[in-house]
Formats: sequence, C-alpha cells, structure tokens
Amino acid sequence: MIQFYEFRTLENGEEALFLYLSLEEEFSMEWLAEFKDKTWKQFVSHHHALIRGCKVFLVVGGVTVAVFSSQKFLQDSFTPISDSTVYVTQQVVNPKENVTNLVEFKKNESISSNEEVEIKDDTSFVENSSDVDEKKPVVGIPSNKIESTDSHPPVSGSGGSVNEEKIPDINESIKDESGSLENTFFVSVKRSNGIVEQIAMEDYLIGVVASEMPASFHEEALKVQSILARTYALKRISKGLILTDTVSTQRYIDIVEMKKMWGSQFEMYYRKIKNAVLKTDGLVIMYQGELIDALYHSTSNGMTEDSQNVWGNAYPYLVSVDSHWDKTVSSYEKTTVIDDSVVLKLFGVLPQNLDFEILRRNASGRVAELRIGEKIYSGVEFRNLLGLRSSDFELSVENHQLLIKTKGFGHGVGVSQYGANAMAKEGRDYLSIIKHYYQNVEIRNY
Repeated sequence: MIQFYEFRTLENGEEALFLYLSLEEEFSMEWLAEFKDKTWKQFVSHHHALIRGCKVFLVVGGVTVAVFSSQKFLQDSFTPISDSTVYVTQQVVNPKENVTNLVEFKKNESISSNEEVEIKDDTSFVENSSDVDEKKPVVGIPSNKIESTDSHPPVSGSGGSVNEEKIPDINESIKDESGSLENTFFVSVKRSNGIVEQIAMEDYLIGVVASEMPASFHEEALKVQSILARTYALKRISKGLILTDTVSTQRYIDIVEMKKMWGSQFEMYYRKIKNAVLKTDGLVIMYQGELIDALYHSTSNGMTEDSQNVWGNAYPYLVSVDSHWDKTVSSYEKTTVIDDSVVLKLFGVLPQNLDFEILRRNASGRVAELRIGEKIYSGVEFRNLLGLRSSDFELSVENHQLLIKTKGFGHGVGVSQYGANAMAKEGRDYLSIIKHYYQNVEIRNY
C-alpha cells in the first residue's frame, strides 16, 4: 500500500519519485513483481502526468528497498538497492515529519489502466454558443478562447470600501501541506490528448490557477482565483460533468508544463500558488445555499457586466459593479484592424462603403445594439463575429480599413482578474474582493 509520495532532486540532478510503503508489507522479489503488475499500475493511472521520466524509489521504514525506472515500468525489472549504490541524499526516518510534499493515496479506491470512464463532455458550452439552457447562463468558459490572461505586469489603482466579513481562523487552521483535505480528493480531468486522469483536487487547483492567472499577481488575488476554480469545479462535478484542461471548462496545466512556462522561477511560483490554494482549502462561494456560477474575466471596461446582458439570464450575484482599477492596465484599450477581405465577406461591402451606427449602450457602457447596413446586431453577437476582446467598442474607417477600438478584455461578467490584483495591492483581502464582485454571496467551507 502506497501511503505517501514526494518528488526530490538527486545529487546528480535527476528528478526522483519516492513512494513510502506500509510497514505491514512483507517484502520479497515475488511481492515486488506483484507490486509492479497491480499497485504500480494503479498509481500510474492516478499520477502518470507527474512521473514521466522519474526514477522511482520504494521506501519502507526509512529504508529504500528498490529502485526502478518509471518511463518503462512495464518492461523494466525492479533492482534491489545494494550498499554500493548511492541515490538518496538523506535517509528518511519518519515520512510525515520529513517529507515536504505529502499526498495520501486513497485506500480501497483503485483505478486500473484499462478502466472504462464515462465522459460527459459538453464542449458546446462556449461563450458564443446559441445552444444555451433556458435557466442557466453559459458557464463552461470562465476565460474564453480570446481572453486568456495577459502577461503584462498588473497595475494598481484606487477603490472604495466593501463588506469585509472574515472566516474565523481559516489561515491559522492550515499549518502545512499535510493539513490539506483536498490532497485526498481526486477529480477526473479529460486532457487534451484524450486521456482521462485522476488528479488530486489540490494539484488540479494549482494547475488551474497557474494556467488562468499570472503567478506574479498578489497572493490575495491568487487566493481569489483558487476559490473561483474550486467553486467552478465542484459545481460542474455536482452536475455529473467531467472537467477538461481547455477553455471548454477551465484551463489546467501539470507540473511539467509549469516548469516549461516558468523555467528558473518554477519553485518560487509553484510555492506561491500552492500556498494560495492551501490557505483557502475547501472554501467555495455560495448564494442561498447553492454553489454559484463562478465566472471571471481578464479585464473589465471599468464596470463589470450584468449576466443578463450577455446570456439573457439574470442572476442576483452577477450584476454590474465598479471596477475602475482596470482602466490603468496597460492593455485596457486596444485597436484591432479588420482586413478588407473579412469585411467584404461578412457584410458584402468594402470598409470604405460600410454603413454602421451604434444604436444603444447598456448601463456598463458596452454596446447593446448596433446597425451594420440594414442588419441589427447585439454587441455580444458582433464581438463574437469578429473575435473582439470585449463588447465595449468604437468603429471607424481610416485609409480604407475598418478599425475597432475595444476597452477591456473578456465577457466582463463576475470577477475581473486584473481588478482583483489591483484591489489586493491596495490591501484588500480575498474575502472582500470576492464580495465586491459577487453580490450577497457567502464564502464558506464546502
């Protein structure tokens, strides 16, 4: 039985996986062969994204009893450790006291490598989908295809006061990694390669936050993103729907991808995000006893948007609120040039002959209706048609080109990520930030 695991860098620079086994096991070559065929396969089915290329050590009672390669575990044989073999930099006597990244392996819950998994993949839930449930907003795309978070540094602004309700002793209740409840709760994630992985919730949330928000953001903003990711995932799971690693649900990356993205800053950023996840362990956002649709976007136009203006459904907690901090973000305004061939294909005329007029804007300043020729479009329809950054835009024609200047980045509903970061830099905590962007909600343990 695998009780805990940790990753370490050996003296020769190799990354190794240490598996801590139950003291109740009676070890022999026959036992090791059975471990290889059964327990190891189960472990791989849960964690194979993390262990590719690792050397694997079996440890019992502080003693390494075997080492093998994970890359070819079906072909490789186990090799008992000899006195002349030096792999471990220090002996581990008590894993619970010495291991820095412990995750309990779920007892009596094995998943074989050939298990059939029912996949309920509703990838039609995208922001511009016309097939929307009458009672629910489209929630499958917190950050849609064209609003992945910008990489430019956040800029702070100024803001007013909000209700700063506290959850008693939440930070004090989490002392270290081993205190997390979520490292024993596994979620199914359909990866881009089609494989469904079982990933510990804690690891999944780290991967989502790493993918959806710049790691350079303030810790309180990262805590906000952790709670949004958890709330979104649990609501989707409660509906019997599987998670993916793409924008069809929430983007997720594993440790290998994080290392590629962050390079030499991996350890610093990984620890920063992991701390944000741990310090909000189990916290979700609820409205009248139900998990909310935890929508968010990169940057607003200075006001967030009412969900009714985007999807036609009103939600009391998804209403327009002030987010003036976003106006100071470097990419707040952007001008997009639409090629004349695109204009001709879509509207039947060249840019210089295009007849257009913005008819109406909604309370948040975004375009509600505009006329192109004789056809009327909603601002959301026009944004989706041309792949614009937001539905707050101005049109002009210069030098026979159609120019569209947008403000903000995203659908504008829910939390503004750059607004949250600016609020955090002003000294706001994650509770007050969430309660500013979502009205009359509760943040509590799930």
